[in-house]
Amino acid sequence: MCCTSYFVCLYGITVELFLCCICLQIKDLEAEKEVLLASNRSLAEFNLTKEPQLAEGKQHLQELSETGAALCQRIESKVSELRKYAACVKLPLE
Repeated sequence: MCCTSYFVCLYGITVELFLCCICLQIKDLEAEKEVLLASNRSLAEFNLTKEPQLAEGKQHLQELSETGAALCQRIESKVSELRKYAACVKLPLE
């Protein structure tokens, strides 16, 4: 058998068979672990290739946000000016 050559009957199951089953389960778990590690490594490497695009996108977003904030401030200033003029000039109602 795979792990041991002991032959003792324990509750109707041979220890040799029991240990062999345990060995197979351990081998299966080790193989699954290797597959998961390889998959994780592959995903990490893919993510690293996308890092320059992510940095560029973040920079572009920051620039757009600053532009938007400046435009918003200009609009608020213009609205304030219009309110001042509207208060000074009384337009005839039709």
